[in-house]
Amino acid sequence: MLPLSQQEEIQKYLDYFKIKFSKIEIGKKPSPEFIAQYEHTYPEYLFYIWDKLGFASFENGGFWLVNPVDYEDILELCLKNTDLEPDDFYVIGRTAFGDLFLIGKETTSGLTIDIIDMRIYPSLNNNKNLKDGEHLRAFLSKVMIRGTKESIDTYDQNEKLLFDRCLTNLGELKDNEIYAFEPPAVLGGKQLIENMKKVDLFQYIPFVAQLDKFQVMLDISKEVDRLGIKPQN
Repeated sequence: MLPLSQQEEIQKYLDYFKIKFSKIEIGKKPSPEFIAQYEHTYPEYLFYIWDKLGFASFENGGFWLVNPVDYEDILELCLKNTDLEPDDFYVIGRTAFGDLFLIGKETTSGLTIDIIDMRIYPSLNNNKNLKDGEHLRAFLSKVMIRGTKESIDTYDQNEKLLFDRCLTNLGELKDNEIYAFEPPAVLGGKQLIENMKKVDLFQYIPFVAQLDKFQVMLDISKEVDRLGIKPQN
C-alpha cells in the first residue's frame, strides 16, 4: 500500500496537471498480469499513477507516459557503445517526435534521448541514498516539465515549430506512433514539414538507432558544479 503522504503528493501534482495542461487523455492501464509480474521491478508509486492516468497522452499526443517494458530493447540500442548502462535506467515518457525521457532505477538521474539529432542529454546523480519520496518527486517533476508544449515541440530546418503543423496535417497520434522525418536526418533527409510522416515508433526508432552512434552530450549540471558557477541573486 502506497504511503498516504505519497498518495497526497501525487494528487497535488495531478490537480496541478489539470491546470497546467490543456488536454490529458487517460491511456491504457496495466493489466493484473503485468502488475503481478513487475510489481517488484518498478516503484510502487508508478503503479499508483498508472492506475490514475494509465499510459496517458498530454497536449493532443505531444507527450506520453509509457510502459517501460515496451522500450527495453530500444533503450539498449540507444545506449549501445556509450558509457551509460541500460540497466541503470528505464523509459518513463516520450514525445510526439520520439524523444525519450528516462529516470534512474535507484537514483534521480535522468537522460533525454533525442532521436532526430541522435544525441543523449544526461543529468546524472549517483546518490542512491534517497530521502522518502525523492524519486517520486523527480518523476512527477519530469512529467510536469517535459509534458509542456515548449518541451515537446521541435523545429524544422527553417527554425519553425512543427508540432501544431504536424497535428493539423497528419492528425493525432496513436500510442505506438510518432511524427518522423523520412528519410531520417541521419541519412541526410531534409528537416521540412513536407518530409514529416506518421510512423510506428517501435519500427522507426530501432532503425534509426542502428544507423549511427548516439552522441552523449555534456552533463550541464555537473559542469556547473565543477566550474563552481553559482546563480546570481
